[in-house]
Amino acid sequence: MSLLKTLQCELTCVEVPWVPSKFAASRRLMNEIVPGEESDVYGTETVSHFELYLRAVRECGASTTAIEALIARLRDGSPWEPALALSGAPEAAQRFVRNTFLIIDGGKLHATAAAFTFGREDLIPDMFRGFIRDQNERLWNA
Repeated sequence: MSLLKTLQCELTCVEVPWVPSKFAASRRLMNEIVPGEESDVYGTETVSHFELYLRAVRECGASTTAIEALIARLRDGSPWEPALALSGAPEAAQRFVRNTFLIIDGGKLHATAAAFTFGREDLIPDMFRGFIRDQNERLWNA
């Protein structure tokens, strides 16, 4: 979501007073992607894809304590780096987040777009396929 919001800020106008950005085609693309990522419809609820992922993690029985701690600190105004360090997230997850923000802070729009387009969305389906495969293996070997 941070990659998406960075792209939205760079390719569209998110300020008042509003003026059209010079990237008309990219502006349209971002304005089509954001509603689905931020406010998709799941049954009768409106939720972000992040909230759907978080729900899936809970339904799998995994802990959401670290991400909830991170979000609470961010909502209280803590900068992301100390909030992440204090969240209790596993080191691999912290490296992933730090790498994401290194890309964002690098200020290279093409790198941010590449990370959003290829580095994240393609990962999720494979991650869940692996989880399902592991669960099937456990059931058959039990």
